[in-house]
Amino acid sequence: MSVRGTKRSTGGVRDGEVPSTSGASTSSKRRRTEPEDQLWQLRPVSDLKMSSIYNRSASEAPAELFRKDLISAMKLPDSEPLTSSEYWVITDTWKQDWERGVQVPVNPDQLPAPKVKVIENPKPPDFQEFKLPKDKYIHLSRDSHFDSSLHVVSSAPARAEAACAYDLDALDIAWLRLLNAERARAGAPVVTEDQLERVIEELEVSGCSVVATTV
Repeated sequence: MSVRGTKRSTGGVRDGEVPSTSGASTSSKRRRTEPEDQLWQLRPVSDLKMSSIYNRSASEAPAELFRKDLISAMKLPDSEPLTSSEYWVITDTWKQDWERGVQVPVNPDQLPAPKVKVIENPKPPDFQEFKLPKDKYIHLSRDSHFDSSLHVVSSAPARAEAACAYDLDALDIAWLRLLNAERARAGAPVVTEDQLERVIEELEVSGCSVVATTV
């Protein structure tokens, strides 16, 4: 199959040729001398039937459909007299896939618009602005490639090692609120989120060590 985006064949009479009206053979047909960008124009969607444009099999209203007319407009018969520079030969094994059509949205004007939310105070109280060192590269460790005249050791690995590996989820926070309410009635101090995360992390690490030792 040959494919080209500037010419199509319709009903035995090729665009760019004038059919003979005197009953002569097809050899009397000649090409038009129109510019190539005027050989054919893609018909607007309003002039076409929906069944001839979209390849649809689902019963419910989909968000996307496949336009078949865009693929049909590029197809040419194998007998089309064209030079090798005027067409492309498609040898893709996924023929059934690309022959379905070009996927397009059904209602592009109804697509959801992106939204943003301005956070009043995005920076934590202990926030420190990051600044690149002057005339030096950041290095993670003092290994064999470290050069004090070129590198500065980053504190990120140490801070990552000191950070808690457990992060509370919504269920943990709800349980912590109930716990602190009971402790407040008993006159006990509240348990902070950081404290609970450290406790759970220590329990998980200890439990993993016990399991590894037992196995």
